[in-house]
Amino acid sequence: VAIYLTKILTELNTSLSALMKEVELYPIRQINLKNMDKAVLKRDDVQEKIALLKSKLGHPSLLLVRPSGTEPLLRITVSSKDEELLDRLTHEFVTWIKKEGELK
Repeated sequence: VAIYLTKILTELNTSLSALMKEVELYPIRQINLKNMDKAVLKRDDVQEKIALLKSKLGHPSLLLVRPSGTEPLLRITVSSKDEELLDRLTHEFVTWIKKEGELK
């Protein structure tokens, strides 16, 4: 990676700090929900809720909802430019998905 980055900087005739000035970092939330039934992600209503959340977050944003490969948990990653919207929608989704997929 370092060699590739050096090559890019040389080709662009710039420094890393100059290149990073153009990068805008957005707030990100990462949540691990333990004791969850991973099969909940296959349900149509859950997929619809995820699609709705993506549309509400707008562009540019990030939403990843995936099961752990080794534990009964769901990993949720959400990022958006608007931190207030990010926190509100993440809280709503996490509260909802806990009720839908928690193992009894």
